[in-house]
Amino acid sequence: MALRNLLLHSVKVESEEILFPVLCQTIGLLADRLYRSSLGWEELLQYACDCISGDSQSNNKKGLMLFL
Repeated sequence: MALRNLLLHSVKVESEEILFPVLCQTIGLLADRLYRSSLGWEELLQYACDCISGDSQSNNKKGLMLFL
């Protein structure tokens, strides 16, 4: 659970677009394992949806990358 919170915080505060793909891929791998074990990650899903629906291009990119 601590890793989950750390990664979610990291993607929220990261501003260097060059790091988005690697960070989002790492989060995606963890999320995949959590969902396969029925734990889920509701906070991540909510954050990704908020990013996509927001006005910030940077956050839009993060949100889309999280769904890939």
